[in-house]
Amino acid sequence: MIVAPMPSPIGHGLAGLAIALVGDRSPGSVTFRQALARPATLVCVALAALPDADLLIPGFHRRATHSIAATIVVTIVATVVTGWVNRSRKSQVASLESRATSHKASARWSLSWRFVVLCAAAHASHLLTDWLGADRSEPAGIPALWPWSDRFFISGWDLFPQIERRQIFSLNSMRINLNAFVWELLMMGSVVAVAWWWGLAGRERRRPARG
Repeated sequence: MIVAPMPSPIGHGLAGLAIALVGDRSPGSVTFRQALARPATLVCVALAALPDADLLIPGFHRRATHSIAATIVVTIVATVVTGWVNRSRKSQVASLESRATSHKASARWSLSWRFVVLCAAAHASHLLTDWLGADRSEPAGIPALWPWSDRFFISGWDLFPQIERRQIFSLNSMRINLNAFVWELLMMGSVVAVAWWWGLAGRERRRPARG
C-alpha cells in the first residue's frame, strides 16, 4: 500500500479559499456564499490545488509543479493577464479626465496587483502545506528549489496526515482518508473562518462613517 503526502485537494482548496478571503478588499456587505462565487476566489482555490495536476503524469508527482519556480511562473502569467486587462481598458480611462475617474483607475490598478499577489500566494500555499505534511515516501517532501537544486524539503512536523491514493475503496484506505479529511476540515476550516472574520473586519474599517 502506497500512502501519499498530505494535504489532499480538500486541504489545498481550503488554503486557497482562506487566501482569497484575506485578500478580499471589496467594499460593502458580502455574504460568505457571494464570496465563494467570486472569480478571484475560484482562481485562488484552483491555483492552490493546481500543483497536484502532475498526478496525471505517471512518475512526475512532486516535481516541477511543487517548486518556487512554478510559483514564479504563476506570478508572471497573472501579471501578464492583469496587464492585458488594464491595457484593454486604457483607452476608456484616458478618455475621461475627471478626478473621480482617475481615482477609479488607480483603484483598478491596485486591485490588479492585489490579484497577482493572491495568485502567487495561492500557489505557494500548496508548497507550504505539503512541506508541513507527513511524508513517508522517498525522497520525502517537495523539490522547492527545482531546477536549481534536486534537494527535497520537508518540515518533519507532520501537521497533516497522509492519504491513500491506491485501493481507495478498501476499508483500510477509506479509514486512512476519512481520518485525513476530517483533520483537514477541522484545521483548514478554522483557518477559513479566521480569514472570513478578518475580511469582515477589514470591510468594516473601510466603510465610510455615516453622518
